[in-house]
Amino acid sequence: MKTPRAAAALIVALGLVSIPLITEAEQKVYKIGFLWGLPPNAESTAAFEKGLADLGWIDGKNIVIEHRSADGHFDRLAGLCAELVGSGVDLIVALSAPETLAAKQTASSIPIVFVVHGDPVYTGDIQSLAHPGGNITGLSQMHPELSGKQLGLLKEIAPHVNRAAVVWNAGVATKYADWEYLRSGSRTLNIALQSFPVYNPEDFDGAFAAIRDQHPTEC
Repeated sequence: MKTPRAAAALIVALGLVSIPLITEAEQKVYKIGFLWGLPPNAESTAAFEKGLADLGWIDGKNIVIEHRSADGHFDRLAGLCAELVGSGVDLIVALSAPETLAAKQTASSIPIVFVVHGDPVYTGDIQSLAHPGGNITGLSQMHPELSGKQLGLLKEIAPHVNRAAVVWNAGVATKYADWEYLRSGSRTLNIALQSFPVYNPEDFDGAFAAIRDQHPTEC
């Protein structure tokens, strides 16, 4: 996670829900649950707390922040989110698409703010970017379109490349859209793609070993 961008996203995301919280009793201490699929980044966490403090929300004074991390094991997210719900959180901050899905399935009546999402409309987490609807809102990266552009940049940098390996997270629904955009763009660019899906951190060694054996990237 790039700290400046992530910090900005976190601050804006919490700003989206600050107004309704302020209208309630001033003495209440609100509990915020932060759901991470990957281990929390210390710099981003500090920036998150500072951004909240700038808005008047101070951990240990008028809010309490509880973090839960799946440490890369995304199948644990639902259980961790259930823990947050059971602890009585007033708001859940979901880092990205997998965390948002887990929160959506577990916390249907609690406000959910995703920090950054590849394509929340595609996954059905919100109705539209202009009108999210329901109890979920946040910031979108629109990843699928970017994936095609990234492949185009590769072709500009190395115009003679005609085969490429793609390591992608098959455990996240939005990454299927990324893969489809890449496949479509690859035909226009005359690049043959070879898929190496991974589902958890333990899969990376096998994926890279297969890439070394098959030599899919050629010029």
